[in-house]
Amino acid sequence: MRRVSWSGRGGRPVGADFTSGKWLWSDGSVDGITKTILAGVPEPKEHSGAMPSKGGVEMSDDHARAVAAYVGALGHQKK
Repeated sequence: MRRVSWSGRGGRPVGADFTSGKWLWSDGSVDGITKTILAGVPEPKEHSGAMPSKGGVEMSDDHARAVAAYVGALGHQKK
């Protein structure tokens, strides 16, 4: 999987590579990722794209946890 970009073809990343196993805002646990999704990332550490709380969409805490589980699974794949 490639980094997220506006074109969808790689290019300049606007967010982290979820498959790298590198966690910038948490320990990579589902709880940690959920907290990041709920709080958002107003000032990114490595990328130009900020993330509003809940990704800027209406999302229940349960849905945020489901997204976190998916993102966590991407980052914890054995290579």
